[in-house]
Amino acid sequence: MEFNSVPDSGVESVGKSIAFLPRSGHGCSIPKIAKITILTLITLTTLFALNPAKASAAPIDAEKISKSETTARNAALKNLRKKILGLKLTSSLTVEDFAGSSPEVRDAVSKWLASIKKRGKVTAGDNGVVTVTIAVSMKAIQIRLTGIYASYYDGKKIKPSDINNIAETNNSREVRATGTSTPAKKKTPTPVEKIPDIPTLVPGAAPAVAPEIKTPAVPVSQDCWNQDLIPQHVDKAKLLAELSAKKNALSRLGQRMRNVKIGEINGKKLTVNDFVVNSAQPDVDMSEFMRAATRTQLTLRSDMLVCEIQMQAELKPAIAILKNWADENYKGDQKNIQLLRDYVEKQKPETITEVGFGVVEPKYVKERFVNQQKRLVDFASKPPQWISETMQVTGEAAINDKKPFVIAKNEAIIAANTDGEKKLQATLLGLVLKVPGNSSISSVKNVAAKSPDFAEKLKNVEKEVQLVDDPQLDKDKIVRVIVSTKLRPVWDMLLVNQSK
Repeated sequence: MEFNSVPDSGVESVGKSIAFLPRSGHGCSIPKIAKITILTLITLTTLFALNPAKASAAPIDAEKISKSETTARNAALKNLRKKILGLKLTSSLTVEDFAGSSPEVRDAVSKWLASIKKRGKVTAGDNGVVTVTIAVSMKAIQIRLTGIYASYYDGKKIKPSDINNIAETNNSREVRATGTSTPAKKKTPTPVEKIPDIPTLVPGAAPAVAPEIKTPAVPVSQDCWNQDLIPQHVDKAKLLAELSAKKNALSRLGQRMRNVKIGEINGKKLTVNDFVVNSAQPDVDMSEFMRAATRTQLTLRSDMLVCEIQMQAELKPAIAILKNWADENYKGDQKNIQLLRDYVEKQKPETITEVGFGVVEPKYVKERFVNQQKRLVDFASKPPQWISETMQVTGEAAINDKKPFVIAKNEAIIAANTDGEKKLQATLLGLVLKVPGNSSISSVKNVAAKSPDFAEKLKNVEKEVQLVDDPQLDKDKIVRVIVSTKLRPVWDMLLVNQSK
């Protein structure tokens, strides 16, 4: 069985050839200067042979060591994946057999194995041989396999207990693998252009994205990334912004998961948050349950030094990981754990999506942009949870029964819409903002008071209006409309305002 995995990347080998000079008397002659050169080389070679201590090889440069480390790490990861697939679940079945039970399970296992990108322990010998050792705990493997089992496995040969006992079955607490590589030595070092790990944008074109990104990003220009950043820090600033955005997206997914309803006990709704707060680790990092999340879009904004990453997570695998965590940490009624099992086994697949933001640190921008970037970092590093939500309010107006019904109803609809827009505007102004070190900005209202331009744009934010029910003359004489707006555009307007 073949599994998709991260392709090995090694150091390009350099072939060596030896040229032999023809001897005189065989159709060619050697000039005098060439004879002197050859004699000199022979003399030097003899001296080095007599004193090998002075003939030690030149030290291997950092670039070659880095390439060898990458090669060794890829080899270690490849060996690690093979070992994981070879783990026994029963006396006759392995993880590889479990993966081969269906295309869905195979794809999930393959995707998980490819996502393992641990750095590992790196050692380098005096001879230039680089060794990388990577280990994964059996507990981590059990948690991931449990999530895949709950979401995709329909067979009968493997039971949940087989996965739960994987450490005992294999008599080990971890899987460890090593990889080695020797850096190639070149006679003439050739400078290698560093390729950044994040997209490089072309003016006027859509940003390049990683293969896993399925949704195309919004076309942007890279002007500010080239003009505002210190040239030697461009690649590093982009990479750190991307990592920060990913971390923020995972954190937001975890916080969103808190509100997921697991079930009901005696008529009371039980959510993920109830399991967390009633545990031995109430402050657990919720992003730990989002290990299977995937990146679906990456955008480098053209108007400011902000990276945005959209990530998506399936809830059933996340709840399966939560269930294993709750087995050890939940302090509430243990009967509630069954609700987590029921959710994993019976609930329909559902995904949640969040966008994370990474802001370039001020130390990487040119001096004249430092203060502007500091304001942006303070404002946008921890965006409020509400930016992914939709706000809606209800506008109302009474029908004037002294006028013809059709005319009165239309007038009431217009009045109800006006009422709804007023309520929406008041609710938008009340949105809470938390800006570290700046208590003067605690809500959208504070920003609107300081920026008339922003306040005007807020009034014109795109809205949707929906009539609740078609009013009848002999029934309710009140017209109700639902006025709603997505809050992400509001956040974008706030960012633009702060970046000025």
